[in-house]
Amino acid sequence: MKSLDQRILSQEEFGRAIYLQHHTGMQWTNNTDKYGHWDISGTTAEHTPFNRLDMYIEVKARSIKSTDYDTTFLEVKKCKALLTQAEKSANKGKAFYFVTFTDGVSYLFDLTKLAKKTFKGKREYMPKSTFQDPNGYIEKEIIELPLTAASKIYK
Repeated sequence: MKSLDQRILSQEEFGRAIYLQHHTGMQWTNNTDKYGHWDISGTTAEHTPFNRLDMYIEVKARSIKSTDYDTTFLEVKKCKALLTQAEKSANKGKAFYFVTFTDGVSYLFDLTKLAKKTFKGKREYMPKSTFQDPNGYIEKEIIELPLTAASKIYK
């Protein structure tokens, strides 16, 4: 049986692979910081520095079907950190959240645009990590993103 860290890494790699399948033609870099606030980053290769765009993407692969719920969740601290990173970017920055489900459907949320909307945050007890963790549950502040708020849907 795989360790918890191996299972988390495997799930993260799966989500990244799905994201990269849909977003070719650009150089992407994996964040090597295990506790980093984004998983993949990239800069568009426009001809002038004024047209470049830095992108920071949080990727999740959920172990449920896309039809099980009409929302997905994102930790508030992760959302804020992504938006802050995008704001501090040397080029124009954008923050995204990509979530893929077991039925092959994926959603891309442009957090930079959604930051202007109000989503109700809530505190909820959730597993400490992606999978059931022997260390139990902790309280996390999350926002529920309606799947209808996604910028793009991949089927």
